[in-house]
This record gives sequence, C-alpha cells and structure tokens, in this order.
Amino acid sequence: SQDARTLCMELLSTPNLMAPNLNDQLLPTTSPYNLETSRYLVETLSTADLRGVKTNSFMIPSSSDAEVDFPSTTRTPKFLHHKASLEVTKTTDSAFDVVCNIPYDDLRALKVGEDLHLNILSVAELCYDNLLVSCGLYLFEKLDLVKKMNLSFSKLVRFLQRVQQGYNSNNFYHNVKHAADVTQRLAALLTQSKLYPGTLSDIEMTAALIAALLHDFEHCGRNNAFLITTRHPFARQHNDQHVMENHSLFSGLELLAQPSTNFLEHLPSRDVESLYAQVIQMVLATDMAMHFSTVSHFTQRIKAAELRPKTGLGGPQVLNEHKQIVLNMALKVADLGHCTLKDQE
Repeated sequence: SQDARTLCMELLSTPNLMAPNLNDQLLPTTSPYNLETSRYLVETLSTADLRGVKTNSFMIPSSSDAEVDFPSTTRTPKFLHHKASLEVTKTTDSAFDVVCNIPYDDLRALKVGEDLHLNILSVAELCYDNLLVSCGLYLFEKLDLVKKMNLSFSKLVRFLQRVQQGYNSNNFYHNVKHAADVTQRLAALLTQSKLYPGTLSDIEMTAALIAALLHDFEHCGRNNAFLITTRHPFARQHNDQHVMENHSLFSGLELLAQPSTNFLEHLPSRDVESLYAQVIQMVLATDMAMHFSTVSHFTQRIKAAELRPKTGLGGPQVLNEHKQIVLNMALKVADLGHCTLKDQE
C-alpha cells in the first residue's frame, strides 16, 4: 500500500498534472498492482480535484470540499506487536489495503462481522483513526455487496470517510468506536443467525449496514429530553420528535444525495426507496424513549408465534411483513450489546 501511495504522489507531481495518462500508467499490464487496486486508483484520481492535492492528502469532490487524509504509512500500530497468535497470510495489495492501510486479512483474523463478543478496542488499535472506514469497507467486501449490488467502490469509500468525520472524537460514547462496534455486531447477528444470506435480500443487508453506520451520526452528546427542554435547534428542526435520530438520518442520508458519495447511484429507484424506508425505521427504533414499546411489540409477536422462524434450506424463514420488526430489534441489540461484554475497559 505504501508503494501505491507513492505512485499516487508521483502521478500528481508530473508536469502533465491536469491530464495525466492514468490508464497507461496504472493498467495491470504495466503496473505491479492487481486489477481491483488499479481501477480504484484510476477512478479516485480521475474524479479528485487534482489541483487541490497536497502531500499526504487528497480532496474529495463535494459541496464542502472536505479534505480527507490518507492513513499514515509510517506508523506501526502497537496492536501489531501483540498479535503473534493471528495467522495472517497477505499476498498482494488490494484496493482495501490501499484505502485502509491495513491488510484485509488482519480484520478477518479478528473475526470482524462474525464475533458477537468482539472487543472493538482491539480493532481500534489496529486501525487507529481509520476505524469506521476500515470496518465498514471490510463488511461490504466480506459480504460481497459491492459486487452483488454493483456499488461504486470509490464513492463507498468517500461515503464512509464522510460518515467517519461526522462522529465527534470528543464525544465519549457516541463516537467512531461505538459506530464501528454496532455495525460489526449487527453484521455478526444477521450472518451468524443465518438471516443473511437467505432470508434477507442484498438490498436489506445493505440497508442494515447503512443504518448501523448512521445511527448516531453527528450526535451532539446530549439526549433527546435535554435537547427538547433546552429548545436546542435540533429539537426545533425536528419538532421534538426523535430529535437525534432524525438529525442523524437527515444528515447521513444527505450524503447519499451528493454525487460524490452516492455509492447507490446504479440501483433502481424502487430499490433505493425501499432501502431508505428500512434505514429510517431501523434508526428511529434506536430511540430509547421507544425502548419498552419496541421490545413489547417484538415479544408479543414472538408469543403469538408470528416471528418464530421456520428453518428452511436457506436458514430461518421470516415473513416479509415481519422483516422490519426483526431488523429493528437486531439494531437495538447491536446498539446495546456492548453492555454484555466482559473484560472491557
């Protein structure tokens, strides 16, 4: 990944900066990088504002012209010194390795998206300040959603970078670590229960990951009751209804309305509408003011045998009209699941 980054900087410092011949220089036949990596580099450099490139950074084309730093290639995460037990075999730099500056297999060895009891702090030591991008991109790649859904890889990366920026590092709870923890636990719940693949469609799984990534986006560190009582602008904007949840949804889904971060651009409009509806319902269900009513609604359906899955060839079968209830509860469990972990600092 360091070689790839060096190559990027060389391309951007060439005399022909305004029109570098990216295809000739990065084609697999003339490049040491595999096809996926080469395509990512070409697409990223072709869509970036090249005039805004500075050493150790690149510009993401957006209305805010937000600058995003590449992860540093000179640091050695201290976690690496303590992971001798992890058997990692790395053959070549993939696009994931270039973007995240860590081997894809390192996250696989930690069982990200598989282990309900994963200590996210261990992953954070490995990823440093690129935790949410690394976990989010890893899960999309692991579940093969980029290929299945024909998602734009470079725009997915930009989306994840912008979401990561939206989590305040000074927020002691609703921060990047929490977002990554919830997202990986939700993926583990849905895959280990064999709801995906099988019962849930690719659209529904994609929506679930987006909901987890966005569920506390731009959280201000205060609960809804406080914001309503103090007449905070968020409360006024959302008419005192699910204040932080609605703010996270509005700000997060706005990213998908921007051309530079809309990685869903190739999906049919009906699929996008379905995805949005699912994301909205899942995030609103995380409002703790609705906790008891949401849990009660779920348990009543269980007792009525409406949600008791029947095991089929593809795993547990849940009726379409009950999927949203199951997904809402899954995100709630993922959101609060850290309370059940042991030996957490």
